[in-house]
Amino acid sequence: YNSMKVTIERLVNGTAWLKVDEETIEQPMPKIIIGKLKEGVYRVRVECDDQMAIAEFIVKD
Repeated sequence: YNSMKVTIERLVNGTAWLKVDEETIEQPMPKIIIGKLKEGVYRVRVECDDQMAIAEFIVKD
């Protein structure tokens, strides 16, 4: 699969705004979380236009 640059822009009430390459998409968290690696750190799967990326991000209070 093609590599994509995925960053988490913000988290609000269980919804994530993800910046995939240069496009910002909004997704409910349950659709993208793969697993909780440790407290405050999650692994997510992002699917966009038949591409997939896996990113790890830290949730800060």
